Amino acid sequence: PVVDRLTQQTPPARFPWLNRLSQRLEAASRQPATFPAAPTLGDSLDQAA
Repeated sequence: PVVDRLTQQTPPARFPWLNRLSQRLEAASRQPATFPAAPTLGDSLDQAA
């Protein structure tokens, strides 16, 4: 895992819907992603909540 050098903690997970939306937008724009893809762990969190 990546550790932030200022806080010495791992960065928070991104919102899964934002990741899915960005994937659709990148496919539509036909350009490479500006940011690395975040792991989609929100589906299991949504079900747990």
